[in-house]
This record gives sequence, C-alpha cells and structure tokens, in this order.
Amino acid sequence: METRFHVLTEDKARNAHEARIHLDSQARDIHDSRIYLDGLNHSLADANKLNKALVDELGRGKHLLNDKSVESNRLKNESAQRTKEAHELHVTLTSQNHEIGVENI
Repeated sequence: METRFHVLTEDKARNAHEARIHLDSQARDIHDSRIYLDGLNHSLADANKLNKALVDELGRGKHLLNDKSVESNRLKNESAQRTKEAHELHVTLTSQNHEIGVENI
C-alpha cells in the first residue's frame, strides 16, 4: 500500500510539473501574441495616418482638377467666341471688299 501511495504521489508531482510547463508555454505564447498584436496595432496606426494623408492629397488633387476644368471650359468658350467674332469680321471684310471692288489677296 505504501508503494502504491508513493507511486501516486510521484504521478501527482509529475503531472503538476507537466501542467506548470504547459502553463508556462501558454503564457509565453500569450506574451508573444500580445507583442505581435502591439506591432500590428502600430502598423495599422501608421497605415491609417498614411491613408488620411493620401485622402487629403486626393481631395486637393480633385479640387485642383476641378479648378483646371473650369478654367479650361472658360478658355474654350472664350476661344469659340473669338473664333465666331473673327469669322464675322472676315465676312464683313469680304463683303466690304466686294462692295468696293478689291479682291482678297
């Protein structure tokens, strides 16, 4: 009976030691995972800052593009108006030259 008690005591001590080893291993895994998660959180924060900067730059680019588009349309309309005026002046000049008998050169 005493040997049986001794065997059970040794089994209990061995199981407790193995459980401590297992818990230590799990604690290291949790610690490593927290460090990895902290690194990911820092990376995410950096990515969010970069994203915000890019969104701001995109907004400025869109605003600039809109300004350039408005300017382009204004110049296009101005050019069309001046072309129309030049054509009208050319028609008037041709008509007046025809009336006075001067041929176009």
